[in-house]
Amino acid sequence: MIIRKANLNDLEDILNLSRSLLKYEKTFDETIDVDWFDHGDGTDFVKERILNGDGVVFVAVENNKIIGYLVGGSVEADSYRTVRHLAEIEEIMVDASYRGLSTGSKLIEEFFNWSKDKGFSRMRVVVSATNIRTISLYKRLQFIDHDMILERQI
Repeated sequence: MIIRKANLNDLEDILNLSRSLLKYEKTFDETIDVDWFDHGDGTDFVKERILNGDGVVFVAVENNKIIGYLVGGSVEADSYRTVRHLAEIEEIMVDASYRGLSTGSKLIEEFFNWSKDKGFSRMRVVVSATNIRTISLYKRLQFIDHDMILERQI
């Protein structure tokens, strides 16, 4: 398996995995719009991250097939914090048949190195509180609990 930066030729494969990601995330959050990538916003978001220097998309490739991807970039920190910008993992997805083979860890490590090269001092990721498997992955990679966001119905 190789990890490399994505290009626009990879977009359709990334979007297919992204659709799977939204269906998976819907199991944790009923408010997820599983058609978000089909409305254009999602496609534009991924294109922007591929083309713009303050973001990046990495793909994991096995036998000429994209089996996973990570979208990340620079986000502004809250004004009360001493850091101004954070590197954020915005999306990550590995094809179900390739999970458990360190593909996600390798994508995150590549983003970590990119973030370090860009001068970031902190990295974050937002994950559903009930997604225990994914939270375990992040904790193994030295992410710690930082903020907790609570919601309720009105």
